[in-house]
Amino acid sequence: MEFQTDLEDGKYMIAVKGRDASGNESGDKPLQLNFEVVSKNSIKNIYNYPNPFSTQTQFVYTLTGNVPNKMVLQIFTLTGKVVKEIALSDLELPRLGNNLTQFTWDGRDDYGSLLANGTYLFRIVAYDSNNSSYSGKATKNDFGKLVIIR
Repeated sequence: MEFQTDLEDGKYMIAVKGRDASGNESGDKPLQLNFEVVSKNSIKNIYNYPNPFSTQTQFVYTLTGNVPNKMVLQIFTLTGKVVKEIALSDLELPRLGNNLTQFTWDGRDDYGSLLANGTYLFRIVAYDSNNSSYSGKATKNDFGKLVIIR
């Protein structure tokens, strides 16, 4: 059995039907899986869970293109001040596709102080081997919103 691995960007569907050594089929219908190939380096579908949170939250994102050398999670106040930076790539290995971080954030800033209740912004920035950012200039779609309620 061969699979084409150099697919162009686009949406695809694969159908699989199996048979055991005696010739018994795996079912009446093949298993169908829809997937999308995206070769452009990007981070999208960024959110945290749970949101709002009181004691801890995790981050979810979709990574496309190539696996970055470095990934940094930045958390900002609504005025744009960075209150926390976490080097995700030092804590876990990112992979292409959907990711749920193993890292849980407890709502503390870089100095270890609990942040006040309220709304904060966050983004994940990825860097390639040339230390160039995947996202370049940030747009509103590059940011997620999180809410702390204690």
